[in-house]
Amino acid sequence: MRSSNHHPLSRMTVAACITAWELTSENVSVASGGGFRTPYGIFSDVIFFVGTLTEKTLKNDQLSSLRISDPTGVITLSLVPQNTVLIRTAETLDIPSFVAITATVKFRICAGKSHLELHPVILTPVNRKIRDAWLCCVAIRALARITAFPPSSERKKFVDVLRNALTNVKDENFDPISMYENSTTVTDNQLLLIIAELSGKKGATISDVISRVKTLGMSEIDAKNALSRLMEKGECYAPTIELIKIA
Repeated sequence: MRSSNHHPLSRMTVAACITAWELTSENVSVASGGGFRTPYGIFSDVIFFVGTLTEKTLKNDQLSSLRISDPTGVITLSLVPQNTVLIRTAETLDIPSFVAITATVKFRICAGKSHLELHPVILTPVNRKIRDAWLCCVAIRALARITAFPPSSERKKFVDVLRNALTNVKDENFDPISMYENSTTVTDNQLLLIIAELSGKKGATISDVISRVKTLGMSEIDAKNALSRLMEKGECYAPTIELIKIA
């Protein structure tokens, strides 16, 4: 069966699931046997990625690229003009919104340097639960991969990125009452829950969110920094300067 916005799956190799941080590493290169290489593995030339659509770019009044984020970083997808159905799908999507992408990985030589390009083949709207499931699976597999490599500052940095990403997964089972008792720190999951609790149709008032977390022991400066971090990761956004809303 063929979906309306992608090429037949039989023409594709098995897609690699990889985080934005590893995919955008300066050390990504062409693998000798095909596909691409990062410092922590060799992957096929097709990726499967789930994240938050954060930006659409126009060129000559036509949609030309998409920026998609996960809690580890951001990737840019270059749209192929011939894939008109996928482009029409992208045009209908809100910013921000969760999406699943299957894309081909290409390398373009410019000024003697190789540059990675991602061309989406399949674009599907999804929800936060699917994004979280994908993130858990990819991060846990990546942690297992990198343990085979000797300790280094870069390996430690990647481990920290992955662990931090996993803390941003929304846990449907955590208890907000016991979680807040005797706590002097506020995790990103707690902060997302507070935003959700205080949100109306247009979002939550930022000042109300800050007032709530201050009662849990977080300072106003730390609260503002935490909110900024969540927005940078695509977890939430500010529809106005006074409001914040979960993506």
